Amino acid sequence: MKAPLALFLVLIAFSCGKTAPLGVPAVKNVVLFTFDTTRADHLACYGSPSASTPRLDALAENGVLFEDCISTAPITLPSHASILTGLYPFSHGVRNNGTHALPDEVETLAEILRKDGFQTGAVVSAMVLNSRYGLAQGFDVYDDNLTAGSIHSSFLLRETRADDTVRRALQFLEGVGDEPYFLWVHLFDPHHGYDPPEGFAERCGGNPYDGEIAYADEQMGVVLDAIQARGDQEDTLVVMTADHGESLGEHGEPTHAIFIYDATTHVPLIFSHPSLALGKRFSPTVSSVDIVPTLCDVLGVKAPEKMDGESLRSALSVNPTEPQLEARSVYSESMFGYYNLGWSDLRGIRNQDWRFLQAPRSELYDLAQDAKELNNVWASQAEQAGVLKKELNALLAPGQKDALRTQMADMDPSEREELEALGYVSMSFDETEAERRDPKDGIQWMEKQKRAFDMASRGVEGAEELLREVIAENPGDTTSLATLAQLLEKDGRLQDALRVRQQLASTPFAGVMEILALADLERRMELPAWKDHLQMAKLLDAEDPSALLFEGNWAFADERWTAALTAYQEVARRDSEGFKAFLGLGMAQEKLGDDAGALQSFLRAKTLDAQIPDTHFQLGRLFEKQEKWAKAAESFDACMKLDASHADVLLRLSSSLLRIQKVGRAKKVLLRAVKMNLSDPMIYLNLGSIEVRAGNPLVAKTYFMQALQFAEEQGNDAIQAAAKNYLKKLAEL
Repeated sequence: MKAPLALFLVLIAFSCGKTAPLGVPAVKNVVLFTFDTTRADHLACYGSPSASTPRLDALAENGVLFEDCISTAPITLPSHASILTGLYPFSHGVRNNGTHALPDEVETLAEILRKDGFQTGAVVSAMVLNSRYGLAQGFDVYDDNLTAGSIHSSFLLRETRADDTVRRALQFLEGVGDEPYFLWVHLFDPHHGYDPPEGFAERCGGNPYDGEIAYADEQMGVVLDAIQARGDQEDTLVVMTADHGESLGEHGEPTHAIFIYDATTHVPLIFSHPSLALGKRFSPTVSSVDIVPTLCDVLGVKAPEKMDGESLRSALSVNPTEPQLEARSVYSESMFGYYNLGWSDLRGIRNQDWRFLQAPRSELYDLAQDAKELNNVWASQAEQAGVLKKELNALLAPGQKDALRTQMADMDPSEREELEALGYVSMSFDETEAERRDPKDGIQWMEKQKRAFDMASRGVEGAEELLREVIAENPGDTTSLATLAQLLEKDGRLQDALRVRQQLASTPFAGVMEILALADLERRMELPAWKDHLQMAKLLDAEDPSALLFEGNWAFADERWTAALTAYQEVARRDSEGFKAFLGLGMAQEKLGDDAGALQSFLRAKTLDAQIPDTHFQLGRLFEKQEKWAKAAESFDACMKLDASHADVLLRLSSSLLRIQKVGRAKKVLLRAVKMNLSDPMIYLNLGSIEVRAGNPLVAKTYFMQALQFAEEQGNDAIQAAAKNYLKKLAEL
């Protein structure tokens, strides 16, 4: 027989050592799941007839589902920053992926809970949430190790699948003791590039996007089962949400990031715990920024004084005397077009009845009559539009109402003067929003951009012409400029590439990497301006280690080993999680005779990212030099599995294998090189030697003849002599 609810509340509060807020007992642990790119209307519990989300459906049945939760941004990093801080992007400062990071002074949920005695852990699944972007603040464990993952085909950044993320989440759970814990699990799978494991799309009528959500749902269940196995189910509040949705072609947008209609901002939000109002569905509009204040309220911990969100505790409570939430509007923005394409930004507010979007041509939608937001009633509903515009202006922070700023505009005036003295040219900082392209007018152009990128990646004739058309239509498109520059450099047209790199560096949002790419090209062309541009990159962001990393690479290429070492040491100090610094550091240490230090640096680089072939290659070389042939073979083998396109790796691996008497394996490696049509004569010389030892002189002769031919073509006198010597000995048999 169930205990009376009142007794249950008392027991929970007593067992956790906390005072239970009215109507909701204190809980010991919190687990937050964020599904990437997940539309609310593609979950069964939100009404999708084809979805397969049984674990999410069970969470909703055992908790409270918020029917109308709106994300702050259709972009992963800004949205997650809001989920973890309770702040809108204009308050926490993260406006875009890759170009922004959460400032140290902004307090995260992990920091709040750690101060209250919680063990805090996070496992993320994509590079856009790497610790360098600031979300690791407050986490005892922030696991952004994606070395088991792959490069995402859509945007060339590494991601890992849900099973790997869940494996790492379980490791955190295994390590926590009896103290309360907060665990955040980020599952990236539903992101574009839909390729669910076999069988999951079939569960959803053949829809691969829904199949990815189904797979994430199943893997979330593995974590929930582990919590139950620990005996923590009754003590753990589970929260599930998404960073944003996916357009799936609505409004002409294939995926997300540009628009802030419901397709990309209406996300699921579920709170699940045995003490909540089980099976309740809450219809008023809420926001992702409400998660932190709600958790602070439920847990009885002190929240930061400034938060944009509101506590939803009353919606969770079974107590009918709780004060009810008032209807309100919530905020969303998209800065992707502003920072990446030179377009206008989008900012807007949304409530149960209306959505207002501020753009060069503003938009207003009557959601009760037009749920798909297809009929802009801005002109016919001028009074309502005026009310909502006033509400938006009141919500926005000072300085955000009319214009955003560029990286240079935000700089100290003296630093900007120094950059300008170095020749940095940028577009006007005073450009008004009205002068920027409305994303509605640019969305069709993006299809041409996508086609140009595809042609460039495949080396198809006409890619350059199409890229130039795209850039002519949209001169602020930094991604297309970079792609064109890479295409020209690959074709050896460095002077043409230089002009494109200069144009890219002069765009309003040119940052450190754009300046460094220009400097690198100038250096290869032996143009002295590269030194000025290196200095520019350092001035643009004094904390970004990228300029020092380039400086170290260039010093190494010039055989200035000590200078390279100094640069790499500083990079490693600033970014202790970056494998490139330790790889470079090891190479410089080896050149300076510090093999022991080099070994430690290479091993550190491998720990940080085991998917980088060069790290294994450098380790193999070092072991080879130390005549540790088994370890050398192991390292070269790991390198070959990641990248078998270079003859040197295969040759070194086969030589190491021969040293430890693994002749059969060495032969297989060399035959693989033959199948790849590699023309290094040593491949055939070694194969011939193996066949001699195996008693196959005729086969050996064929390989020695091939080695001699390649050696003559390449002018390799040493191998010519060796091949002739072997052939002579065979003739004497």
